[in-house]
Amino acid sequence: MAVIDDLTAAKAQVAANLKAITLAPKPSYSIDGENVSWSELFASYTEQLANLNRLIQEEGGPFSIATKMST
Repeated sequence: MAVIDDLTAAKAQVAANLKAITLAPKPSYSIDGENVSWSELFASYTEQLANLNRLIQEEGGPFSIATKMST
């Protein structure tokens, strides 16, 4: 289960970053030849979140539990 725990922790971190940039959105800008695009950052975080959700689902995967009733 360590892999799922790591993926879940990564998902929480990405979600926290996404929350931070949506709580205080800033305009995109360019300074000293470096471009900062908040819409691209938002898109990157949402893509990471979707990928982590997919990986968590794949890693946890569908499973079934078999039970046996005694008579």
